[in-house]
Amino acid sequence: TTNMASEELDMRLVVVLPLTQNLPLAALLMGAGAPIGGALFVLDKILGDPLSRLTSATYSVTGTWDEPEVNLQRVFDTGE
Repeated sequence: TTNMASEELDMRLVVVLPLTQNLPLAALLMGAGAPIGGALFVLDKILGDPLSRLTSATYSVTGTWDEPEVNLQRVFDTGE
């Protein structure tokens, strides 16, 4: 929550890096070829959610607007 009157924060922030969505393109750009890029695309579609969990983290954000405190709570967590 955000208290507008006192300008205080008490929030949870979930960060998920879109690594799995970019793997096929990265493989193609690095010269791995279409078969590798295609295989990575299919793998992402089959294992999308578990792979997303490996690139995610949950933070707590507390304090004031001027001096927020950001603390890592958990890794491999999509906040669901």
